[in-house]
Amino acid sequence: MATLFLDTSSACSTVAVMRCRELLGTSAIRGRPAARLHDQIRTTLREAGVALSELESIGIVVGPGSWTGLNIGVTAAKTLAQVLGICVLPISSLDALVAGYRWTGGRVCALLSAGRSRVYRAWYGTCSTGAIVLADQDPAVVTVEALEQEISLQDGLQLLVEYGQLVGPTLHALCALKHSQRLSPEDMAAAAASVAPLSSDEALTLTPTYMQSSLAERDAAK
Repeated sequence: MATLFLDTSSACSTVAVMRCRELLGTSAIRGRPAARLHDQIRTTLREAGVALSELESIGIVVGPGSWTGLNIGVTAAKTLAQVLGICVLPISSLDALVAGYRWTGGRVCALLSAGRSRVYRAWYGTCSTGAIVLADQDPAVVTVEALEQEISLQDGLQLLVEYGQLVGPTLHALCALKHSQRLSPEDMAAAAASVAPLSSDEALTLTPTYMQSSLAERDAAK
């Protein structure tokens, strides 16, 4: 049996098919996921040689990220899960960002753009093997200036993993820096390994992790 992974949290929509951590097929398309996602899923499954009936689960990146993109991806995952009667694996984009790294220095921070000079960020600790574990502090939306202050107060050398290229020279001087242009299938699978699966019925209540209101909601509030 295989797992279908979907990430529509950013400008690059990624679809992947894996079986026991073996990558069978993947595709990444830049642009509007609404126009291409279902064709992308169908094409990736065909090229991987996997039928819909062979899927046992769907891993979906639930955010934070693009408000519209997350809606599209989560809705597609929930619909497929209902039709096929399979479980859903909700994946944090921040968890996936750091899942593929090992670090034996200080703490680890994952971040991606939240717009208006702000970022989504989550802090992680590490164990003796260098494996990254979720820290006590919840993910949050903070300004770049606030993030710089947080990093300056940490002990040891921090690893900063960013989605795209967001930070300026100040943060470059304060920490080790890694860039990810998209979430890889391996990153998504690694993050999914630590989440509890939702049955297709349980997944009906799954909502994207927005962490902030949409532009339309902000405009309406004004």
